Amino acid sequence: MKARHVLAVFAGSAISLILTLVFSVILGVVFIVYYTSTGMDVHAAAKQMDFAHLTQSVPLLLSTIGIGGFAMLVGGFIAGWIGRTAHVLTGLGTGILSTLVSIPFFFWYPLWYDLVCVVATIGPAAMGGYVARIFVGPRAAAPATQP
Repeated sequence: MKARHVLAVFAGSAISLILTLVFSVILGVVFIVYYTSTGMDVHAAAKQMDFAHLTQSVPLLLSTIGIGGFAMLVGGFIAGWIGRTAHVLTGLGTGILSTLVSIPFFFWYPLWYDLVCVVATIGPAAMGGYVARIFVGPRAAAPATQP
């Protein structure tokens, strides 16, 4: 594995982390707006967003799985694009690295969520690498010229 591939894996993981954080903040704002639109006080809505509620709210957990899957797809694409070769492997490496980094947080959530997150992290990252291979992969051979 070349140094470029290692850099690609770390860059893809960083991009996916940044996207996950940005979209999670947006999701939090959407949930607060939703709770307040139902007539709930802003402070009561903020209490709905406390940690104990977040780890048990199935709609919120499913939303974060979708956000994470999208972020990993983009991160895998970036890794495949930077790596230039072995696109799928660099995307897969991005997913594996992100999964390893998230292991300390596995005990905060239900087991089903942790297992789905592993699949929703590694799969889309490898798929992002595959998409990078399609769009920025090796160029086709130039047509032969006649003498």
